[in-house]
Amino acid sequence: MVEGRRADGARRRGVDGNRVATSKGVIPMSDNVYRFSRRALLARAAVLGGVAAAGGSLASPRTAAAAAATAPTANALLFPLISNPTPNPVTLPGGLSSILLNKNLFGQLVRPDPHTDQPVPDLARSWEISKDGLTYTFHLRDVLFHDGQPVTAGDVKFTLDAIMDKKINATFRTNLGPLKTTHVVDAHTVQVSLEEPYGPFLTMLQYNIMILPEHALKGQDLNKPTAFVEHPIGSGPYMWKEFVQGDHLTLVKFDKFWDGAPKIPEIVYEIIPDVNTQIAKLKAGELDFVMVEPSQIASISGGGVQMSYANQTNYYYLGINDQNPLFKDPRVRRAMALAIDKQQILRNVMLGHGRLIASPVSPPMRWAFDAGLEPWPYDLNKAKELLREAGAKMENGVLTLNGQPYTFKILVDIGNPTRKQLGLIAQQQWQALGMQPQMDFEEFNNWYDMLGNLKFDTAVEWWITPNDPNALQGGYDSQHDGPDAQHPNFDDPVTDQLFAQGVRLSTPAERKPIYDKLQQRLKDMQPDVFLNFPNEIRGFSARVHGFGTVGIRDALYWTYKWTLG
Repeated sequence: MVEGRRADGARRRGVDGNRVATSKGVIPMSDNVYRFSRRALLARAAVLGGVAAAGGSLASPRTAAAAAATAPTANALLFPLISNPTPNPVTLPGGLSSILLNKNLFGQLVRPDPHTDQPVPDLARSWEISKDGLTYTFHLRDVLFHDGQPVTAGDVKFTLDAIMDKKINATFRTNLGPLKTTHVVDAHTVQVSLEEPYGPFLTMLQYNIMILPEHALKGQDLNKPTAFVEHPIGSGPYMWKEFVQGDHLTLVKFDKFWDGAPKIPEIVYEIIPDVNTQIAKLKAGELDFVMVEPSQIASISGGGVQMSYANQTNYYYLGINDQNPLFKDPRVRRAMALAIDKQQILRNVMLGHGRLIASPVSPPMRWAFDAGLEPWPYDLNKAKELLREAGAKMENGVLTLNGQPYTFKILVDIGNPTRKQLGLIAQQQWQALGMQPQMDFEEFNNWYDMLGNLKFDTAVEWWITPNDPNALQGGYDSQHDGPDAQHPNFDDPVTDQLFAQGVRLSTPAERKPIYDKLQQRLKDMQPDVFLNFPNEIRGFSARVHGFGTVGIRDALYWTYKWTLG
């Protein structure tokens, strides 16, 4: 969870060319345009409550004196988060902000290469796969946790067992697919057995499957390991220093990191919910990185800011609560898609930085992406015809279905100008159908929890996933899409069957015909209104070097190699 609404898995993957102020090098736009487990991931979100500073007691927003005492030095990387993170990579309260933190705190068996995005060794120095594809044997490096204890095969087993434990609300359980057992061969060797072949296993392992210290967590409730999140222990390049809730969080370099001590001594994460404030601080030299919205490009270019563009497996969409009786008929959802002028959005909101899509399989998935599948066009007359077929009709100037008016809310997280525009456009264009949508702006963590618990009607969302189409199973397979398996959001046996077929095959050539059918099915069923694949637009301060060519969420695995100067 998935990043963003789906977390990480909260949607973006791919290759960028250079630090240049154009989108050259990213996946091309269509010729005729100008640019964070879905609910399952979010279902595992918990209300943040009290995460605390390193000392173990809850920290309150700092005073002016405290701010001066902990002011970041010239040797710290200054990185914004939109909400308070919580360092529990199993259940992932805090969603996207927690993901961006965790990638510097914790190690994984494998991680994405900073240039190709393919799985490369991390805690595992090597591995073998059995001929039948059912057994993966990983050989671990000599690695230490931040408290000096060694990382062992027992820690790997503890982590994978916890993720697969149904009593634990693990966000990324779907990443592990048909995992059957994890066996400790010796202190440095662990063997993972699968129920059936699982083609994307290594790809899925590199996204947020972070290895935890058994000695620090054994016996704790991993749904809410209070002591651990107050002072987390990982094996990543940076370790915990302090957290002033609502203000900042500081990590310091781990000198005994297996791949050498980080070149930047500290990372200071600043809690800044508003994107415009982030931009202002970047321009003032008070941040080193910001995700840039298309409308901000003109104001940020130059002036000591490096503009960089990347592809990441991400897409924007208008999420729909498919269990709401108003939206349960796929003809209604197709009508809602036909009523949205996606070309206008791409041209006027995204400013051409992206590409229209017909399904959630986006261009960076390359071999799986069906470039010939056209999205639903803007056709208001066809939309109204479909609504009539579904039994909807106008009553007293309002569209109704079985006497229930189409009065509903569009959920949007506060602080992002692009998502605000998407919500307002959807509101206006759905009104043309006779619907009466109302805007509901929520703070990010509230937005995140409402989505995960299906406490919404429609929502502006995005999903960043691993670059394999099976990652979408967490959003569109009925066994994974919802607060639990008994309460799916989108429930379609044909889609479930296609996911089940595709994941059992090994090679792209074998899998592609299945995923072509899947894309067509998702277009036809339209569980969400699929809008576009956006290019990732990043602004770095001029002093940051070495940040790689992949999307920022993958680049963060390699922060320890970045430099300032």
